[in-house]
Amino acid sequence: MKKNQVYVALIILVVGASGWLGYKFFFKKKTSSNENVITAQSFSPNSCWVYHEYVYRVDFSDQSINSFLFVRDPDGTFPPSNSDSSGNHVIGNGFIIDSTGACSISETIARPWELSDNEQLPLKEIVEKWLDFKEGLQSKDYHITGQTVALFVVLNDPKNFIEYTVAGQVPGQKGYSMIYPSQKTLMKGIETRFPFSNNFSGNTSLTLQVLKTTFDENNAENPAAVTAIDSISVEKDNEGYLNNIKVLKGDEFFYEGSTVFNESGNYLGNLDFRDKKWKLVPVQSFVQNPPAYEVNYPQEIWEYDLNNRNWKKN
Repeated sequence: MKKNQVYVALIILVVGASGWLGYKFFFKKKTSSNENVITAQSFSPNSCWVYHEYVYRVDFSDQSINSFLFVRDPDGTFPPSNSDSSGNHVIGNGFIIDSTGACSISETIARPWELSDNEQLPLKEIVEKWLDFKEGLQSKDYHITGQTVALFVVLNDPKNFIEYTVAGQVPGQKGYSMIYPSQKTLMKGIETRFPFSNNFSGNTSLTLQVLKTTFDENNAENPAAVTAIDSISVEKDNEGYLNNIKVLKGDEFFYEGSTVFNESGNYLGNLDFRDKKWKLVPVQSFVQNPPAYEVNYPQEIWEYDLNNRNWKKN
């Protein structure tokens, strides 16, 4: 409660002094073969690492009030965001699906600012107390959403990162969003033939192969992305939650958005972490709807070197 009172006072001070909000975003860089045979070598070009930095945004129906921006602290409170603080961030895996750089990520990575009603309460309290000080407003209605500060896809090496934008949900496909490079991009060496499997009815025992990408933290001088394939046995319930997970090969640590195949090489979907449990979000198809690039920058060309298993920008 005391923190919220401080934040309300800070908002009043900032709005009175500068009309809210001189905001400057910044990003600190953190230091086909047989389709039935799944190997890290044949699929690692498609697997990538996604960094999404964001802030919470409060929009008002009264057009005389500019949007407010907040970050969320680990204790669940919401201090105002400013030019001296970066936003919240999430990390996870993505899956590049074609040569334009179109990338599929889970909705929780694409829209990480979506909160439960209970999680929103501290922010609502701040906003509503501030509104109590305002007079003559046409409306005191508001809406809590979010705003991207930076969205990057990292390819095999932290130096190989591409700025992306969120294009929105995939029509007819729950649980996924598509993201695209901010400027026109050509990616050579991408595997684009994905056999899908739609057999997800009922409680099912499955043996899965989980393709995940992370960075090798043991090599600080030359960090590189490491793509690993873990084999697990699970029981999937009607809602897609995975129970009785047994690791057959690999370790017990998975990543948001890790790509899942069955033993036959069919692409099943990605992993999502909800309600403190892992969930398999199935994919039936990809809908590609690349944005119209308004600025005519030279096309970026990235090529995957299969011998060195690394991306290079040409």
